[in-house]
Amino acid sequence: MTEECGAGKDGTACAAIQSGTTAVCDWSTTCAPKTSAIDTLCGDADADASACTAVKSGTTVLCEFTPASPAKCITKPVQFGATTIKLKSVKGKAVVITLEPAEADKDKKVTADTTIQNLQLNSGSSFTKDLTCKIASGSKLGDVDCTMDTAATKDTKYKLVKSGSVTFNGADTFSGTVTVNGDEVTATEDTSPSDSPDNNSSYMKISAFFTFLFLLF
Repeated sequence: MTEECGAGKDGTACAAIQSGTTAVCDWSTTCAPKTSAIDTLCGDADADASACTAVKSGTTVLCEFTPASPAKCITKPVQFGATTIKLKSVKGKAVVITLEPAEADKDKKVTADTTIQNLQLNSGSSFTKDLTCKIASGSKLGDVDCTMDTAATKDTKYKLVKSGSVTFNGADTFSGTVTVNGDEVTATEDTSPSDSPDNNSSYMKISAFFTFLFLLF
């Protein structure tokens, strides 16, 4: 699928990539697998192995047969090997990480939304927060947006840590070693809460000033 739905094509070229009469690529700024169309084709295929393998784009088979009760065709998942995860940026509650796959996996795309579990952001003993990270369906491994429930502080250094074995929850298989890079990144936005000591001090000064004016007049 990666070979057919690659970058550097236009909308006409994407729509021309078909399994039978069904287009299996979408056009946005690049060509990408049309997940809903692939799911429909696999779901509509006759429940036997030959029908499933007949759903293809070019020479790439898009479905596989699962001998179940009832038997059915399913979208063929992808397998990834070793993956390195690096911290790219921290800004408020937003964190960006970068997934670096093995060379053989660099052009593969996840076939469904995939969450990453057991990653945390850490700035020492005073700050360790769980990250919520999701790889969007049809995406290559690369930059991934994450969030946390507490904002980071400007100019503070943060790094990625594991709270357990890092796992990828989705349709695809991540069978290789997952390495979390420990390099630090400095937060780029001050998100101190409005009730911080500095803000409280300013509030008290302003309140005292207006109280003085009231008593004076």
